[in-house]
Amino acid sequence: MRCSQRLAFLLIATLLSTGVTGNSWKKDRKRDKLKSQRDANLCTMEGNAAALHCVCVGGSPPVNTTSAECWVFTGVTKDHSIWSLFATQPHITQLKFLVRPQGLFTFVPTKGLRHLSHLRELQITYASINEVHPYAFANSSSLRELTLSRNQIVTLDHHAFAHLTNLTELSLDENRIAEIRRDVFVDLPRLQKLYAAHNNLSVIQEGAFRHLAHLLELELDTNYISVLTRDTFTGLGELKRLDLSHNKISMLGDLTFSELWVLESLRS
Repeated sequence: MRCSQRLAFLLIATLLSTGVTGNSWKKDRKRDKLKSQRDANLCTMEGNAAALHCVCVGGSPPVNTTSAECWVFTGVTKDHSIWSLFATQPHITQLKFLVRPQGLFTFVPTKGLRHLSHLRELQITYASINEVHPYAFANSSSLRELTLSRNQIVTLDHHAFAHLTNLTELSLDENRIAEIRRDVFVDLPRLQKLYAAHNNLSVIQEGAFRHLAHLLELELDTNYISVLTRDTFTGLGELKRLDLSHNKISMLGDLTFSELWVLESLRS
């Protein structure tokens, strides 16, 4: 009898000890997870498992960096948790996205950009962005220069660049853009340079540039533009340089350039 009681006591003690140990392990695991979340930083991600690897300079990395170059090594989605990490570096002023051959990057990272209220220069290169959607750049009023060259862009939606109120330079060179529609370039009051050379442009809708009252340079060379009319360049009263060389212009309407009052250089 005593032996049975002793065995029962040992069994209960063992179970209680195991329960305490299990609870302690769970608490430690939860604490480590919370610490990992607190310590997560855009500039300190390591390992091949990361969809994005950012090299940060300037400021005092890993905190308050001012410039980041982010390499895309694998596929990354619009809803990936990595975009929330841009909130850990709110002082970035220069940002580059470069896509490796095995990487897959098919969109403008709006969710990441909305955390960067001081961003001045943004470059995305070698992505596969078929379409730039409305308000893709998170209404970034701090942005000055935007480079989207070599991204296989086909379509620019209405208001694609809207509310970039301090943007002065926009480069869309070397994509596959076929048409420039009305209301793509809206609320860009300081835009001075627009480059869209080496695309598949064949159609420019009438009034496509009518909101760009302060544009100084427009490059549309090496495209498939065949028809130009007076309404093609409506609104470009301050334009000084226009490049239309290496196109397929077959029809030039009356007074096509009549509103380009201060034009100094025309290449065709």
